[in-house]
Amino acid sequence: MKDFYGKFPTKSVQAFLPVNVDMFIEKIKVALFDGVMSEVQIESVKAIMNQCIEQGMYDIRCVSYAYACAYFNCHRPLDDTHERIVPCFENKRMITLRGMPQFPYIGRSFTMLKGKHLYRAEGDRMNSNLLYDPDLLLNIDIASNSHIYCLKYGTITGRKLGDYIYGNYCNYTACHRVVDRLHNRWEIADYAFKFEFALRESLV
Repeated sequence: MKDFYGKFPTKSVQAFLPVNVDMFIEKIKVALFDGVMSEVQIESVKAIMNQCIEQGMYDIRCVSYAYACAYFNCHRPLDDTHERIVPCFENKRMITLRGMPQFPYIGRSFTMLKGKHLYRAEGDRMNSNLLYDPDLLLNIDIASNSHIYCLKYGTITGRKLGDYIYGNYCNYTACHRVVDRLHNRWEIADYAFKFEFALRESLV
């Protein structure tokens, strides 16, 4: 049963557009947000969709995993912050984050980008001063741009979504290798299926 969840042939939609974004938001609001989403969450969902379009991530399954990754990563229950898909710090107390050797280049954005070398590389690519102002990765537009680029081109671990999602093959449980080790891969795969269902139901 190892890595079986999500590892089976699925229908590939290479050109998924157009998607009715408002319909998509209404569907995930019910399925994943207990019926309530803030304006910042809605803005984040739209920004990620826009970056998928601009950067040519057209496979619904890749888009679904991009949302699932952001949904899982952007959650800080330790600070009583329950909004998901809002760019934030990694889920540790600030006193702990400040004591980490890579501070201030700790996990931020939808992808939880961390490490000085990655901040430098993403800053150079986007012509943003991330090295001197790492909190720029908390900006929705910058975070969504970085998130989709890192997933599509494998800039974090050297592995990209296209290694695990291609043709009629999709392995959501292995996709977490793109950003991290395989911790929580089952939970994120479950989110990906829910986002995928909502996307497919919102095609126009």
